[in-house]
Amino acid sequence: MVYMEYAATDWTPMIKEDYLKANPTADPSAFDWYMIETLALTMEKFVDIVLVLALTFIGLYIGSTIRKPAKT
Repeated sequence: MVYMEYAATDWTPMIKEDYLKANPTADPSAFDWYMIETLALTMEKFVDIVLVLALTFIGLYIGSTIRKPAKT
């Protein structure tokens, strides 16, 4: 789902706006824009994956504490 979101959305305007807001005097070339966008999307993917892993482990922990003990 994370990769499909990036394929379906045009992130370029948002990334350019944020970058130029942070660096108002910058004048990157086309290749620089490509690298900036790639790094921004990589950062987003990393944050999404870390969030998914954290929620997975929290769910596993809660599920293991709620599970009824096995009868012996």
